[in-house]
Amino acid sequence: MQAYQPTIIDYSPAHKEEWDAFVDRALNTSILYRRDYMDYHSNRFTDASYMVYLYDKLVALLPGHKTETTWSSHLGLTYGGLVVDTRMRYPVMTAIVREVISLSRKRHYRKLIFKNQLECYHRYLDSSWEYTLRAEGFQQTRQEFNPVIDLGIEVPISKTKEGHKRNQQTDFELAPGHLQRYWENVLCPQLESRYNTRPVHSYKEIKQLAAAFPDQIKLWCVHRNERILAGVLIFECGQVARIQYAAQTGDGMRVNAMDYVYLSVIAQYRERGFRFIDMGIVNDGEDHHVNQGLLDYKRSFGAAPHIQRRFELSL
Repeated sequence: MQAYQPTIIDYSPAHKEEWDAFVDRALNTSILYRRDYMDYHSNRFTDASYMVYLYDKLVALLPGHKTETTWSSHLGLTYGGLVVDTRMRYPVMTAIVREVISLSRKRHYRKLIFKNQLECYHRYLDSSWEYTLRAEGFQQTRQEFNPVIDLGIEVPISKTKEGHKRNQQTDFELAPGHLQRYWENVLCPQLESRYNTRPVHSYKEIKQLAAAFPDQIKLWCVHRNERILAGVLIFECGQVARIQYAAQTGDGMRVNAMDYVYLSVIAQYRERGFRFIDMGIVNDGEDHHVNQGLLDYKRSFGAAPHIQRRFELSL
């Protein structure tokens, strides 16, 4: 087998254009890997991203951050791991992982962490990254259920949900929503009253991200009499539409407005040619308990559980 010797360099702002260009053509592209997205929370995470070259050509990216003792990819994002294009092969991937381990030891890190991306984000399904991590000694330390809708197949949807949508057709309208009103009058109050929590993103942060990615971050809401009843914030990542924040008002709950939102969004993204809708994890808290009610609700729209895994290596 040919021996490969990749060169790893630290990302710096001078590499932003090259980084983003690679993300845009990557096999597993996502706006979460664009620098304008990653850098919005630079005050909370110390960036330690890597760029990987082979024979002077950029072949992979590793979004990452560091603490004094740990390098992670990427606990500040929904997922991380190796960003590659269609030229990546398993022997090169193995060489990259070994070089990352070697570099981490030289820099006196005690642990490496990878929070893997779901395979639905890959234009061609490929499990070689996870296989490589296991082969090089990484241990799985966490797994989470993440329901995904495959828009390429017709999966039966609950008759109750379909009935709700038929009954709501004349009353409801799905349209782009007003971000600040949704955030402050719908999402935050619901999270506080039902779960005693706040959104991960503040309104200021999500406004900044939406301004940076107006074509990929979209708020869809159901209105009645010009009032928001329910909505979802969608992150469009290549072939995947990820539902990031979903909420409804008390009035929305009484008329099943969220069902209408989900069914309308599913129909819209199927028509636009997207392959998947990522509905987000259904695990609660640090104990990783599966919220069965939430899982059943998402499955009622045709979603099937996928597994997001986290791997660690002690050095």
